[in-house]
Amino acid sequence: MISLSGDMETVDLPDVLSVISQNEKSGVFTIRRGMEEKKLYFKKGMLVFASSTDDSEKLGEVMLQSG
Repeated sequence: MISLSGDMETVDLPDVLSVISQNEKSGVFTIRRGMEEKKLYFKKGMLVFASSTDDSEKLGEVMLQSG
């Protein structure tokens, strides 16, 4: 597994996601800002799952709020 880290101010998120997709990469892409963390899970370049430490972004919570 390859571990990369960097500053998203110098790289566009769509470019990173495009590279993952085009090269059919598998793994977890983690984005951190302060105490907040988001993870995108990829299998052969396809997004298969996403998670967040922000409770307002959890699917169950969003569905409950939407009715």
